Amino acid sequence: SGNEIIHVIQTRFMQGQPDLLELGLARLALFEAFCVPSMLSQTNENFIWIIRTDPHLHPVILSKMMDLIEGKNNFLLIGSNHNPEGFGRSDNGSFDQ
Repeated sequence: SGNEIIHVIQTRFMQGQPDLLELGLARLALFEAFCVPSMLSQTNENFIWIIRTDPHLHPVILSKMMDLIEGKNNFLLIGSNHNPEGFGRSDNGSFDQ
C-alpha cells in the first residue's frame, strides 16, 4: 500500500569500551541469549534493528556478532560511537533529552 510503518530499533553495544574483552564476552552471552531470539521472534518484520558498537570492538566479539545476524536483511551492525540525538548519551555524559 506504500503507507506501511517501519519501526527502527536501536541497540548500543560496548560503545566506548572496545578493549574490555571479558565484559564484552559476558554482554555478548546476554545479547545472544535474550536480544537476538527476541528480535527473531517478532511476528511483524516491518522493522530495522540497528546495533551500534564501538568501531574498534575486539575482533572475537565482532566476529560472533556478525555470525549472529548473518542473513538477516533487516539487522544492521554499525561500527560507530555516535548516537543520533535522542539515542544515548550526549558528549558531556548526560542522557540526551
